[in-house]
Amino acid sequence: MKHQFIIRLNPVSGLQSHAPRILLVLRFLGLFGAMCFSSAALAQNHYRITRVPTAGGANSVALGINSKGEVVGYSFQGDDYRAYLYSASDQSIVDVGSFAGKINAACAINDAGQVTGYSQDRNGNLLAFAFSRNQPITSLGTLPGAFTSEAFGINNKGEMVGDSQSGAQNHRPVLFANGSVQDLGLGSSNVPDALETAYAINDSDQIVGRRSAGGTAFHAFLFANGSTTDLATLGGTNGEALAINKNGLVVGDSDTSDGPAHAFVFDRSQLKDLGTLPGFENASYARGINSGGDIVGESDSAEGKRAFLYTHGQLVE
Repeated sequence: MKHQFIIRLNPVSGLQSHAPRILLVLRFLGLFGAMCFSSAALAQNHYRITRVPTAGGANSVALGINSKGEVVGYSFQGDDYRAYLYSASDQSIVDVGSFAGKINAACAINDAGQVTGYSQDRNGNLLAFAFSRNQPITSLGTLPGAFTSEAFGINNKGEMVGDSQSGAQNHRPVLFANGSVQDLGLGSSNVPDALETAYAINDSDQIVGRRSAGGTAFHAFLFANGSTTDLATLGGTNGEALAINKNGLVVGDSDTSDGPAHAFVFDRSQLKDLGTLPGFENASYARGINSGGDIVGESDSAEGKRAFLYTHGQLVE
């Protein structure tokens, strides 16, 4: 059994700048969730890196993966960014399409092959979209009075989350479901360019993201059953939640009391600092978690970055 993960090599908040980033698909070969790993057993497992093909020598970035090995992201040449859907089973790649603008990214895919992300229109506005192999790219709309939206996460019921923005408001976390755009009531910042957004949703409709914590600070949140939990931080100013699994375990990153950001997992009661890899101790970021609680992310140094796996209480390069 192969377990596949996408590792984001920069904080997700960097999506807003649309800066090029290199992501790789990591396939961890082993029986995740079935084996009890010792340090020796962990050391004997291997990774295989698979490059997603692109047309004409373009660079590529992967942002999401489902249980079937279908990968979504974007490729870019110059200032032209194209969203794609790649299937590992037949190595096919599909251009998701666009709303006629140059900035396009597919951010997430569910097990039914439904894709979500954002695409720029002719007027330069970003719009959240839905796409599948049987359905062309379709706008998810915006909040009333807003002119932009973005979607970053999707569950297996086809519900999507992200944010929407108008000229008078900053980004407001939203749920795209049943043909409507629902304001989650979490956006409150009046700070210019404040990014308050929802990043992920599980099949129990639990939503995670980041929201204002006053001034320029932001905190990770968990939204469930109409109520919101502030996940606070690891002692620093800012934090954000980027993924949630079916059991409600949340991962993300937070500033620490010493300053640098560290990856965390939230287990319904408190944040746990996952630390950093030896030699890569400048910062760490958790980007994904599977149903077994295995976490993937990155740990950074001044010289570079390393992908990590956190499993059974151990952080492994």
